[in-house]
Amino acid sequence: VRGLVPNKPMKALQFGSAYHACWELRYVFGGQRPYDEVCDAIRKAGAPKLASEVQQLFFVELQKYAQQEADEWDIRAVEANAVFWADPIRINGKNVYLPFSCRHDTLIAKRRPGDPCSPPGPVANGIFIVDRKTTGQMTHDMVKGYAMDGQFLMNALVYERSDEAEKFGPLQGMIFSVAAKHAKPTPDRSFHRVETVTDESTLNRFLHDELIPVAAEFYRRLDSPECRGDINLW
Repeated sequence: VRGLVPNKPMKALQFGSAYHACWELRYVFGGQRPYDEVCDAIRKAGAPKLASEVQQLFFVELQKYAQQEADEWDIRAVEANAVFWADPIRINGKNVYLPFSCRHDTLIAKRRPGDPCSPPGPVANGIFIVDRKTTGQMTHDMVKGYAMDGQFLMNALVYERSDEAEKFGPLQGMIFSVAAKHAKPTPDRSFHRVETVTDESTLNRFLHDELIPVAAEFYRRLDSPECRGDINLW
């Protein structure tokens, strides 16, 4: 809306966006449309190297996880947006309802191999939020400590306080699927999945001690006459 654009293309963001698009195509169409469509479009747009790197990593990850996902995952939503509104707080002399939002890569329920998927609506045994990450290398900090990761806490917080639990079922936890962009990716060393959970007290602290103070300050600044009148201050 404000006409703000990056100074230059960010390759890591381009790679991650393309990689997510491949998985979105696979899950939305149940594997009936080839993921190559995304990479072919990238090639036609003039980025053949990026297309080849994304295609290679995606194919190798399929080799590692495709059968397990087909047997055990019940896909409930793909690229799902959610939002909740916090209780009003006083900012610049008025009561303000601050919105907090996120996008979940995938929402899944787990099932035993051979069991059918659940019908539409909430799943009694609960939902896992799946988040995909790409990284230059598989380091210790990429695969440990996700229970306190800010993105995980945000995903869990929005899920619990929006209407998603009513639509999909209670939150069971989160699965981080990490893919390393190795020159020659292999199923054994290029991928790692971490399953983690959190608790209500942690989410409450995160909301009130971290999110609301920062969001309130953002709102205070953006709502000021100086900021509204000068795009450079954004």
